[in-house]
Amino acid sequence: MAELYFQNVVEHRPDVVQRATYDSLQAFYKYLEHAKKYLERVRYELPWMPLGAVVRLEPPRGTRDLRAFQGALEQVLRGRPLRVREVQGAALEILATRPKVGVVSLDAAPRAGTEVELRAGDTGPWLRAVPVPITSPEDVRGALVEEGTVWIELVEPEDDRRRAVVEAFFDEDTKEVYEVTLGVRQRDDYARNHRIPVLGRDRERLALQLGRLPQTNAVCIRPNTYTVECMMKAVQALEDRPVAGHRPLLRLFENRDRTRGSAWPGLEPLDAPIAWQVLRDEARPGTREQRDFVERALRTPDFMLLEGPPGSGKTTAIVELVLQLAARGKRVLLCASTHVAVDNVIERLKNAKRPGGPVLVVRIGDEDRVAEDVKPYCLHRMARTELGKVRDALAQTKVRSRAQEHMLEALRADDGPEALERILLDCAEVVCGTTIGILKHPDIQHLARSRDEAWEPLFDALILDEASKTPFAEFLVPALLARRWIIVGDRRQLSPYVDEGWIETSVEGALPDGQASRGEIGNALVDSFELVKSRDGALVVASENAELRRIYAAQLAGLFPDEPIVRLDVDKEAPGPLALGAARAVIGSTEAVASVEESLPLATRVVRVSEGELPAVKRRHAARKLRQNEDEESWAHEVSWRLVRDYELRLLPELLSAEGAAATAGSYAQEIEVLMPRAGFEGPLGRVRDAVERVRRVALPSILESLQVGFDPARAGRTGRFWENALALGLPEYAKEPRLVPLRYQHRMHPDIAAFPHARIYGGKLLDTPHDMAADRAFFYPGYRSRSVWLDVRGKEEDHPMRNEAEARVIMVELDALAAWATTQERKDPWSVAILTFYRGQERLLRDRLRKATRQWGQSRYFTFRDRERRILTVELCTVDRYQGHEADIVMLSFVRTERPGFLNSPNRLNVALTRARYQLVLVGDRLFLARQTGRAPLCALLAEDHKRLGHVDLRY
Repeated sequence: MAELYFQNVVEHRPDVVQRATYDSLQAFYKYLEHAKKYLERVRYELPWMPLGAVVRLEPPRGTRDLRAFQGALEQVLRGRPLRVREVQGAALEILATRPKVGVVSLDAAPRAGTEVELRAGDTGPWLRAVPVPITSPEDVRGALVEEGTVWIELVEPEDDRRRAVVEAFFDEDTKEVYEVTLGVRQRDDYARNHRIPVLGRDRERLALQLGRLPQTNAVCIRPNTYTVECMMKAVQALEDRPVAGHRPLLRLFENRDRTRGSAWPGLEPLDAPIAWQVLRDEARPGTREQRDFVERALRTPDFMLLEGPPGSGKTTAIVELVLQLAARGKRVLLCASTHVAVDNVIERLKNAKRPGGPVLVVRIGDEDRVAEDVKPYCLHRMARTELGKVRDALAQTKVRSRAQEHMLEALRADDGPEALERILLDCAEVVCGTTIGILKHPDIQHLARSRDEAWEPLFDALILDEASKTPFAEFLVPALLARRWIIVGDRRQLSPYVDEGWIETSVEGALPDGQASRGEIGNALVDSFELVKSRDGALVVASENAELRRIYAAQLAGLFPDEPIVRLDVDKEAPGPLALGAARAVIGSTEAVASVEESLPLATRVVRVSEGELPAVKRRHAARKLRQNEDEESWAHEVSWRLVRDYELRLLPELLSAEGAAATAGSYAQEIEVLMPRAGFEGPLGRVRDAVERVRRVALPSILESLQVGFDPARAGRTGRFWENALALGLPEYAKEPRLVPLRYQHRMHPDIAAFPHARIYGGKLLDTPHDMAADRAFFYPGYRSRSVWLDVRGKEEDHPMRNEAEARVIMVELDALAAWATTQERKDPWSVAILTFYRGQERLLRDRLRKATRQWGQSRYFTFRDRERRILTVELCTVDRYQGHEADIVMLSFVRTERPGFLNSPNRLNVALTRARYQLVLVGDRLFLARQTGRAPLCALLAEDHKRLGHVDLRY
């Protein structure tokens, strides 16, 4: 059947195109298959704590009738709507109530020594009470144990790479959690009596509203496999049932060199002149490039790429393109990796004035994650609103026609809302959602359930924003529903987030499982790798498995061709004590190794023997290992995290020509190479390297990077090319040149802030600053000597979790000073401040400090500093990885590290951190330490040296 589909779509040699498509897409399918298996066996669990400040309400001093007070208090706490405020103070948000025991959970703790007033309803007397904080975890849980809903705050994992765990709890399909003991798995974990319904969620506060209080220290969920299943269905649809609209997608898999000069068509002529709706000021720097992009996007028969650095006007260009497509009667599917990117476009579209009225926009996704101004555009809410309007209008019509009667009857039916949703989706000019949220589109849900239905395009164009964060498999689902594809982003900003569990499961599957098990082979490869890393120490292997002994010997021979490897099962003559003591490795059966136990090397790096065997050798090795404080990890884990780190450093050689940058970027690749089976292996073990390379090329690159420059084409040339096509090597130059427009100017940052990324990250070619930006970003705060200032803090990093107390203390001092200055300024809106860090541990430390300073105990991300009732500072606390797409007036960045650079050597991550501020950038860290990291974090070292050279450093010891 697939052959017929390809014959209908491809004119020349459809069999060749089909084979190329299948070969490429099968790698994606197998990767997704492994990811699904991982999700089916993993348990996502997090510890929790009650959200906000829990207080017991006591009677005011002088209260005579305590029983009457308690009765009145219980009655008020049961009333709705319930209001609480400080006496002569601000209103307090109520998170939970326990009327029987007189306990409430509040968003912010009342000021010490103040009384509060409570009232049920909009009228009636206020009841005064004295709030007494309940602080110990045991007392808090005891106070909230009474039946009733409760808000809990999830405690994020210390491991910064486990973001998928947190996000899974806030999936709109997460309808219940299960109470479990952290780290303990039991057969009845998912039993009904452990189930607690999820009634609400607040991602920004890491909070869930539950039907009752959990009785254990952690909650868990079953990971949702629907997203992966949708991707798998899309892959199958394209390789088995492509339709005419998918022809350009198939072209991505054809051999790029064999189709040179003929495969990619040129741009088409414009069907009508462009009447500019938003991009009207041609004199504004950057407008010409934005218009050029829109014009080419209207003319492309397939792909269009927009490269837009931070603050360059990507959203404005997208809005103009949407308006132009709508004016031509085209339907648009708009997707992005984050909610904020989608909502930014919708907010601009709803305010855009165009002939014929506003654009009809429908938003797909969880309303809890959508901006407040955008919620009316969410599909379910819009359907409810419009349904009510039509019903009311028809009901108020005194004399209704037969058609009106039928319509009213249909709308009153149980499926009335569903029918109206279908009408809205069919009529919408623009349908929007995140790349994950859009999977809730009814048509995608239908196709995901179907086994043999072709995915016919429903939209004329897909616009994908923040495409640097979207891998190909995620792109493919909405892509199959469109006829052309507009890819917008910046490959120098954040790359796709990849759950290392997905990669690890696929890498593990690369090992064969035969006479020697997967685990045993993995141990052999890791043990040999550990021996390479060590300057001293030997490997001792005692095993009854002859195949495993052969694998050890072959791997070690390839890694140590000039060092003695003793094989007791092969060597005809028994080695003497000197030969054994000097050996790099000793391999044999348990009996053979036991016979020479006294002569084995004293210094062992790795000992791999059966349980209970060779006790003296194991004791000696255990003592040495304890001194080195080492943990043993699986081969798949050792390979997987290095694949991710190697990918994060891929831009360094491009940005910095120094040999040190190339060495830093290549260090992880070299270690991965050592972890691979040596070249002498044949059969399945000899194909492991190729299998891991396929995982790397499937899991890591974004669709933007793949099309714009290809994924690591230089390394592909050295190790054997995978898929010599546009998806792997990038669009050919003749096709890319008319399909790529870079935006040159930025309109966000003061020129001092933009200077370093302009020169060092964009090579002086992009991120130019217009001449009037310095005046537009006038900022008269006297506390800093420049708009990009380094506060030199000689603190100390702490591990588990990664944090730096000194930097947190300096940031809070700077915030207090900024707030004191802001009280003297006449400004309508408060100054926005973003406090960013690369580590969750530091984020948690700063969150505790901000909660204490503001008494806003229920907040996790957003805090407010006030001068009486006037808001003077709004503070957003966030990790750098979650802050792409956001900006603030003032940004304070905590580097944390003082011993090893860690994540700081990622160019993409550093670029995002440095380009969020409009008026003021404050870098907080040990400048001297970072200046020394010329080899391990060269961009950070240049940043530190540039600030010193310019005199933009203040000491904060």
